[in-house]
Amino acid sequence: MALAKTGALSSLLFSRYPGYRSWSLVQSRVIFANVSADSLITVSYIIIFCCLAWIARKLKLLDSFGGYQRIFVFLGVFILAVGFTHVMDMLTIWWPTYPHATTVKMLCAAASLLMALLLARETPTLARRCGHCSSAELDADRSRAEQNLATAYAQLNSVLESAPDAVIKIDREWTLVYGNRKALSGLPDFVLGKNYWECFGEVRGTPLEEMLRNAMERQTEAAYEIFYEPYQKWYQGHIRPAGDGLSIFFSDITAAKVLKAELEQSRYLKEKRIEALSHMAGGLAHEINNPLAIIYAKANDLVKAASVAEVLPAAEVRRVGEIIIRTSDRAIRILRGLKGFARDADEDPMETASVYEIVDQCLELQGSRFERRKVELRVDLKADLPYLECRETQIGQIITNLLNNAFDAIVQGKSEERWVQLSAARRGGWLDVDVADSGPGIDVKVKDHLMEAFITTKPAGQGIGIGLSLSSAIALEHGGTLSLRTDTPHTCFRLTLPVAAAVQITGQEESQS
Repeated sequence: MALAKTGALSSLLFSRYPGYRSWSLVQSRVIFANVSADSLITVSYIIIFCCLAWIARKLKLLDSFGGYQRIFVFLGVFILAVGFTHVMDMLTIWWPTYPHATTVKMLCAAASLLMALLLARETPTLARRCGHCSSAELDADRSRAEQNLATAYAQLNSVLESAPDAVIKIDREWTLVYGNRKALSGLPDFVLGKNYWECFGEVRGTPLEEMLRNAMERQTEAAYEIFYEPYQKWYQGHIRPAGDGLSIFFSDITAAKVLKAELEQSRYLKEKRIEALSHMAGGLAHEINNPLAIIYAKANDLVKAASVAEVLPAAEVRRVGEIIIRTSDRAIRILRGLKGFARDADEDPMETASVYEIVDQCLELQGSRFERRKVELRVDLKADLPYLECRETQIGQIITNLLNNAFDAIVQGKSEERWVQLSAARRGGWLDVDVADSGPGIDVKVKDHLMEAFITTKPAGQGIGIGLSLSSAIALEHGGTLSLRTDTPHTCFRLTLPVAAAVQITGQEESQS
């Protein structure tokens, strides 16, 4: 039964196809597969042709018949011709139209040949055009990239140029490759393209050199603060490593350092004044108590005399009154000197002052202290000493500090000779004020460092070593100096100040001194 049905199908399929009648029954499946494949290929080629035609219409590729257009047209003809050859292959299964199929194949062959020849001819031109296009596009991309890079660099450079800090860039060969406006204006030795160590040789041997080399070798950040001797300036900066070298950001902090030093100096000076006042407290009480006692006693005498006699002799009243006035003046001078010594005179204007008056105020504060400890205070002020242009209170503070140091040296050293000598003399355009003492002297090890802060020859707890350094600073502000003399057998400090004018002090002031 199955064989009968198969034979009928075979008869239906192959009865009119002599070319296929010799095929066995098994080959019918192959024919079916071929028909199916040819149908799918034909439909695909027609769809591809329609899509190309739609693209050509939308893009108006056929408006001008040039190289691109010819290739597109022949490509469409070639695709359509190949599709029809598959149609003819299907038709020849049922109708042996071999001549027509041959014609279609010849047309397809012609279209293929024309397509191949056209491509062979146009390919070099197209390649050149594509090359030119690619080169142009690459040039355009490169130009855009360079423009973007230039814009970014300009923006970065604008930021760096307007930065408050100086910025320099060093490559791995230690060549200076960049410096912003702040760096160029603040570093006279900065030269682009030159070696860093040639420009800033003074950095060698400092902690900054080690920081820079470590940052370059290990690519680590570092912060620094340094005083650069050639410029006499303080700098604070930060070192940031990069793959191609170092970037250094720094600023000039000299003004801040000076301000800080001035504030510290002012604070230390106040502490020193408090320290000196504490030393003089006992003597000051005695100095003020004595005049008050005399005033009280003389006033009491007047009261008692008045209670006995209704009318007192004028001479007696005048005598007692003069004693009270002189004693009151002494107390006033002591209090005035104490007030001047205790207050901050940093902002006082420079004024013309008499060295005699300055010394008198210092002696008023020191007199009883020396007397109580049996230390002889010798004063030798030459005649006709010139005036000083100074802050009177500050010069008095220097002299008082020198007298205090001399007094402490004698008392603490237990010297057999117990004297301090204050002398002043003119030397050309300068005034020399010397304070010498009979103390044990100063250790050779500390002589060269006496004017440095926190250097003291006193026992622990009795001095912090700021008096001489601050006194020296005040002398320098006045255009003078404070030094330890080396040409005398005893310890002697000399305060040297410029004279204000040729005006001389004589007569009564000299005699009072």
